[in-house]
Amino acid sequence: MSIEKIPPLNALRAFDTVSRLGSISQASKALNVSASSISQHITSLETYLNAPLFERMSNRLVLTQEGEKYFTSIRPAFDLISQATHELTNTAEEGPLRVSVIPSLAHGWLLGQLEAFAAELPTVQLSIVSSSGLVNFDKEDVDVAIRYGAGSYDDADSQLILKDFVAPVCTPDFARSIQTPVDIVKVRRAHASGTNPLVVTKWVDWAANFLQVEDSQILDGGKGPIFDDAMALLSSVLQGRCVGLARYSLAKKYLDEGVLVAPVGSWVPAKGGYYVLTPKRRTPKLAAKKFRRWIKKHIADDIGLPFR
Repeated sequence: MSIEKIPPLNALRAFDTVSRLGSISQASKALNVSASSISQHITSLETYLNAPLFERMSNRLVLTQEGEKYFTSIRPAFDLISQATHELTNTAEEGPLRVSVIPSLAHGWLLGQLEAFAAELPTVQLSIVSSSGLVNFDKEDVDVAIRYGAGSYDDADSQLILKDFVAPVCTPDFARSIQTPVDIVKVRRAHASGTNPLVVTKWVDWAANFLQVEDSQILDGGKGPIFDDAMALLSSVLQGRCVGLARYSLAKKYLDEGVLVAPVGSWVPAKGGYYVLTPKRRTPKLAAKKFRRWIKKHIADDIGLPFR
C-alpha cells in the first residue's frame, strides 16, 4: 500500500480516542486539544473514507457498522506503535501496574500476598483497585483485572486461575441441627441470587449430587435471606442464624479458625471461577503478563482447595 492511502495520522488518532472513550469531550481531554479540533478531524476522516463513522445520538456518539469495523482494524496498529516506542525508549519496567480485583478476593487472599509478590517480582509495583463491576479496558485506567464469572468477556482476554468449590457451611452451634445432607432441607438457609445461571451455584445444584429432591422450590424457595454478594452471604452465616452455600476460597479462613464448619462435607465444583483479564484491543504491559503468571502459579496452592 502506498503512503497516499494512509489518512492523516492526527485524524486517525482522534478517531481511535473517540471510539475508545465514547465522546468528543473526553477525547479532547485525553489528547489535550480542543473539542472543535477533534470534531474537525472526525469530519475530515469521514470525508477521506467516504463513509460515516459515527451516529450522533443526543449527547453521545455511537460507532456505525463501518466505524466499528474500521476501529477494530486500526486499533492493533496503535498498539504496535505504542509497544515499539516503549521498547525503544524504556529499559525498566512500566510504572505501577493497576490491578482491579473483586473485593472478596482482594481482602480474602491477595492483600495478604503482597509481601511475597514483592519478593518474587521486585520490579513490579502494584496499584490495587477494589471493584466488582464489569471492567472496561477501553475507558478505564486498568492494566489487569480479576473477576469471578463464566470467563466470557467482550473486550478482554480471560484466563482461568481458580475453579472453586461450594458446600453448606455454618457455625459449630448451628451444625448441631444438621447430621446428614437431608437435614439441610429442614433448616434456615441463606440463598444466592443472580440472573446468570452460568455463574451462581444454587442449592438445587448442590443437592443434585447428594439429595433426591424433585421439587426445586424446597431448596431455592422458602424462608431465609437472599444475597447477591458472596461475602454478604458468608457474613450472615457467621452470625449463626442460618447455613449457607459458600465458596471454599472465601470460607477457608473461617474453616481454618474453627468459627465455621462444613457439617456434611459434600464439596462440589462451583459454576463460576476466578479469571484474570487483560485488554483485548491493546497490548498488555509486560508487568501484566508477569502478574498473570504469578497469580496462576500461586493462588490454588495458597488457598488449598479441598479437591483439584
